[in-house]
Amino acid sequence: MTLAFFASALGMILFSGCGKGASGGNYPPKPPERFETDVLLTAGEDEITAHLSYHGLGSCVLNFTSPESLQGLSAVWQKDECILTYNNLSYTLHLDKLPEGFFGKAALAVFDKLVDVESFTVAKDGDKWVYKGEINSGSFRLVQDSQTGAFEALEIPEMEISLKFENFKEIKET
Repeated sequence: MTLAFFASALGMILFSGCGKGASGGNYPPKPPERFETDVLLTAGEDEITAHLSYHGLGSCVLNFTSPESLQGLSAVWQKDECILTYNNLSYTLHLDKLPEGFFGKAALAVFDKLVDVESFTVAKDGDKWVYKGEINSGSFRLVQDSQTGAFEALEIPEMEISLKFENFKEIKET
């Protein structure tokens, strides 16, 4: 299933009969199937920045940009594997070997969760849409801009992390 299916099903199941469009109407805008964004991760007093490219169900790339000790580290998820690369060294892990507390694994789980309409709730909060659900790492709260469809923030309280997304843009198929 794709996020296109998610958007269609969400519109039909949750908001059938609503006449307004996705630009601030009665149902959330369709999330892009593929996107990229800069990420600011806050975990306690620690901050990490990275660039995330989500390429669809189970597939994304995370390139760390700060702190300096993480610059050059990347994590590439493809289905059940994660390839960690740093300065010409790489190591392949099966996803079940990565700790649940690894924020990239948790973020990917949230984005993949949006495919299954019955596994989360969505409600309008002012000019934002808020998705809530559960992943292996705990509960999540994902905030989406009602006008653009861009994800703005992700919180996973049990992990004590929050992610803010900036420069969010859809990746067009080529």
